[in-house]
Amino acid sequence: GDRLPTQENIEPPRPPNAAIRRTGPSPEASVGAIHDAGGVGTMAHPGVRRRDELIAPLVDSGMDAIEVYHSDHTPEARHTYLAMAQRHGLAVSGGSDFHGEEPRRNTLGLVTLPEEAFSALVKVHERRAT
Repeated sequence: GDRLPTQENIEPPRPPNAAIRRTGPSPEASVGAIHDAGGVGTMAHPGVRRRDELIAPLVDSGMDAIEVYHSDHTPEARHTYLAMAQRHGLAVSGGSDFHGEEPRRNTLGLVTLPEEAFSALVKVHERRAT
């Protein structure tokens, strides 16, 4: 039969585009954990995230690199973040952001890192690994 609405079976209305705050370690704590594991602390695809206000505090926390070459970065974004990496003394990274079989987003291998940028990134890793 028909059920009458009750407090238990009515989902409260949610405003459109309601933001749910993420929980977890701060970006700064994340850089520290990456370093503790011998990794290279890198900000992924800043041109997609558009959280440039995090870059300076992350640099102050020891971030090593910023992803400049990314499948969703425009040439302007690559230029902006390459200049930012140079200004802050960061290595640069790159990637296609491929996370498995995604028919709408088959970007595997479409983004390459210039050889000199790759060599610099390897040197950062070697310093962190020792």
